[in-house]
Amino acid sequence: MGKEIDLSILIPAYNNTKCLIRALDSIKDQTIAKKIHVYISDDCSPRKIDEEKILKYRKFFKSFKFERQSENLGVLSNASWLFNQVETNLYTFLQHDDYIYNKNFYESAITAFSENKNLVSFYGNAVQHSYFEENKPLNEIIKKREKMYDLSNRKLIGLEKNNLMKGENFTFNLANHSESFTTIWSAIIFDTKATRNIGGFGGNYSLSKAEAFSLNVYREEEHFAILYLLSILGDIKLESNPSVIRFVESSSFSISQKNPGRKMIRDPHIYALYKAAYFAEELFGIKKASPIIKNISIKISRLNLFNPTRYSRGFFNSYKIKNKSLSALLNSSLKKAKSFKSQLITLKTVLIHLLKDKLKRLLKFFKIKYSK
Repeated sequence: MGKEIDLSILIPAYNNTKCLIRALDSIKDQTIAKKIHVYISDDCSPRKIDEEKILKYRKFFKSFKFERQSENLGVLSNASWLFNQVETNLYTFLQHDDYIYNKNFYESAITAFSENKNLVSFYGNAVQHSYFEENKPLNEIIKKREKMYDLSNRKLIGLEKNNLMKGENFTFNLANHSESFTTIWSAIIFDTKATRNIGGFGGNYSLSKAEAFSLNVYREEEHFAILYLLSILGDIKLESNPSVIRFVESSSFSISQKNPGRKMIRDPHIYALYKAAYFAEELFGIKKASPIIKNISIKISRLNLFNPTRYSRGFFNSYKIKNKSLSALLNSSLKKAKSFKSQLITLKTVLIHLLKDKLKRLLKFFKIKYSK
């Protein structure tokens, strides 16, 4: 990297001008706002983003670009388009309904990269606040909502004193403790060069549109496959206290009843990680990729292939690991993922989630506070 590390904030926007303005308000007061490059891509919103209101934010940043796509690209393709605009050392995605609470967040991340040349990602912490919950001041939300991950969790392995993790340890935690060791895209900052070394954000390691169509899965969720690959190249820096708030709006795509991912359960997760394992071996060779591939196999074994298609076998055969022992390990994981027991467990989880969703809506309707 050069003498001064710079950062691009990529904002894939869709429909909601009000949320986008809230997101921009949260970054215009960052301590290094004048050094930040902001790129916004309106993914051909049916309700067109109010460009006039958005362009008023140009004065707060080093550079500011807004583009409306002529056709809908989809979530992952829109993110890939934004990545291809990046010319800075670092980049991050700010989802338009998220809020950066800590005014020093981006500066802290840049400092971490400047202090460790082996860093490939800053894995920031976050909290979530649903529209089901009552409106609260931002400081209450950040203090009282549960952290998405807790560094005092004794199950985590490989945490160093300066909140660093080696890539292998990071992916082990990601695979084995995914429910308690996760965050949101808006809290993750990436090294641009390292990302290009694995083919770019949403590159060949991701499902193609044709593959997703054939497999009948929703392609636009990457399931952190990029982090498994990046972890082969270096270290990850973690954050003790949350800096980001994810506002889950009533119109949020992730909870929408029309979200294709709801019907497709977790199938795309398996396909995405399986393909990432193949590319790990192709890009880095078996010696470097082996630990990460083993962690991917652990993750796959904890999921399930709920609705395989007639194209599934062809897909898995197309991306076979050359190393025989690792190939056998992945095949064993796939067998577990296809098991009836695994499907029942996932179906139970989904039903519980749906019941909670309905309960929250009902309580909100009657203005009753929801508690876990």
